[in-house]
Amino acid sequence: MYDHLRSVQNGSVNNGVARKDSVLPRLVDTEHTPRTKDMKRPEPSAHTGKPDTAIFEALEKLGYTPYHMSTAQHHQPSRHDLTLWNSLLRAKSRFTNNKNTSAAGTPITCADFDKFLTDYDALTDLPASFFAEELVAAYPDTKVILTTRDSKGWAKSVRNTIWAWYRSPSYRFLAYFDGKLIGPLQEVLGLFFEVFCGGDTGKPMVEAYEAHNDLARRVCEGLPEGRFVE
Repeated sequence: MYDHLRSVQNGSVNNGVARKDSVLPRLVDTEHTPRTKDMKRPEPSAHTGKPDTAIFEALEKLGYTPYHMSTAQHHQPSRHDLTLWNSLLRAKSRFTNNKNTSAAGTPITCADFDKFLTDYDALTDLPASFFAEELVAAYPDTKVILTTRDSKGWAKSVRNTIWAWYRSPSYRFLAYFDGKLIGPLQEVLGLFFEVFCGGDTGKPMVEAYEAHNDLARRVCEGLPEGRFVE
């Protein structure tokens, strides 16, 4: 899944193109908010689509307080959640590609997630699905739901929705002028497509989707029986 992290190792993404610059500090280190709910169900699921929305709504009905991509967008202007996720993804990139070197930086831990996911006890959809390994390690008592679908059908859905939106001239225009919401959201999508499939929404994205599901299964192999559902 993370074969393309090297392309954003020490930089950010602008309009889907990795930009090399100096190693950035971790924005999450500036947050100091105590957790108010125990994390019960982070979900390294398919990255986007109707299954994630259905799971989000189901978790709400079961009494959870789930976190979704729409939640990040809602909080962005005042609490800069999208900016924090982007910072964490760049930190993950540096750590993954520079292990055992001074450039690796600090690994992402439970304390990092708790700084801005304090009011939530469940996670689904992007950007959280980038961090399946870190989330399961951070919350070892969690329950995990992996939602899957036909990989080619999923890729087609992505091309017709968020890819088309991300590539549209009007969206790029808005991202350029709106640095509080649309700009950070543009960066999330740019990082997603670059990291996930190298910006290629054809066969590489289909293969990346299947690899992501295999990664989620491997990550959850050590969980007690009943804590992983597919």
